Amino acid sequence: MASEKGGVISLIIGIIVVIAVIMTCTEKCSSKDKDNSKENNSTGSWQVGNFVDDFGSNTGKKYITQYFSGKFSKLGVQNERAYIEFTITSSDKIEFELFQYGHDKNDVRRHNDLSGALQDSNGNRYTLYARGGGRASTRNRFDSDSSKIIHDVLLKGGDFKIRLKEDYGGEEYAFDFASYQISGYANAYKQLTEN
Repeated sequence: MASEKGGVISLIIGIIVVIAVIMTCTEKCSSKDKDNSKENNSTGSWQVGNFVDDFGSNTGKKYITQYFSGKFSKLGVQNERAYIEFTITSSDKIEFELFQYGHDKNDVRRHNDLSGALQDSNGNRYTLYARGGGRASTRNRFDSDSSKIIHDVLLKGGDFKIRLKEDYGGEEYAFDFASYQISGYANAYKQLTEN
């Protein structure tokens, strides 16, 4: 009788242990799935935002933004720190600001038109054109074809380089983009285009 009770108790303890193991595995697997789902939807360093009007109200128009560091050169200055900040509203509309020395609104530069090139991770080279903001604005805009090239390269991923030169003024910019810096763009663009 005592051995029968001991067997039943052992069986009950065994069942409890099995249930505890199953519950622990289920919780871990479930949290792993949640983590993977967050990782798969990550926008990396890209930020998705909404434009606002003069009163701070959301206009319903979205944008993606990100900034990267690089170098600039001009008369008397070589390989100083520069930043480019992209604002993307569609695959064929990419605007940007160029900063010299620091990423601060006091360091932003006004430019005439710019031209340059992009080299993707396969070594393919593309010509880029951008309309400068001139005296009116610090914001520059890649033309539609250049925007589409940049968008496609961002979607594809991998390292790439952009070189820009002001058509009248001689300032030159060099940006090398590493794949880890641009990761998440596809998810950010998906969020941009969702209603």
